[in-house]
Amino acid sequence: MPQPSAAPNLTELARALDLANVIIHEIDGAILHWTTGCERLYGRSKREATGEVVHDLLATTYPQPRNKIIAELRKRGRWQGELQHRRRDGAAVSIAGLWVTQRAKGNKIHCVLQMNYDITGLKQAQTDLVAREAHLRSILDTVPEAMIVIDESGSSPRLAPRPQTCSAIKRKRLSGKTSRC
Repeated sequence: MPQPSAAPNLTELARALDLANVIIHEIDGAILHWTTGCERLYGRSKREATGEVVHDLLATTYPQPRNKIIAELRKRGRWQGELQHRRRDGAAVSIAGLWVTQRAKGNKIHCVLQMNYDITGLKQAQTDLVAREAHLRSILDTVPEAMIVIDESGSSPRLAPRPQTCSAIKRKRLSGKTSRC
């Protein structure tokens, strides 16, 4: 009786990979393969992208000089970091990228598999959170009376500029309550 194969069906695996934001390119950036996931993310077809230089096509902004990234690829076989890309419509896209090399004979880099994760929404949420925190701090800095803000767990107090007027009040008593000094 034949044993069932534990190996995934390669056609299904290729189909799943095609849904991801994956670019395969030469070390100089010439695009060899562009997935339908990239078509959706960047607004460019496979036909338009294939053969183009990825960092020119996407107007890539790197966190460090590209030659240092290439040096790390040559040394370690991988690189990971955040990039900025541009879609066809000019919109900026924040990317968490993972690049992995495919080596040929003689340890020469044959191509680079670049997996791109769109973190634009996450970066915007972080920016919004920082703005809200700054707004809260500005409110606390301008409160005319002393105020202590304690979270639900009773920790991380935020103090208005005159907390010394409340110094005798125990933190335990204020946890989860509103009090005036």
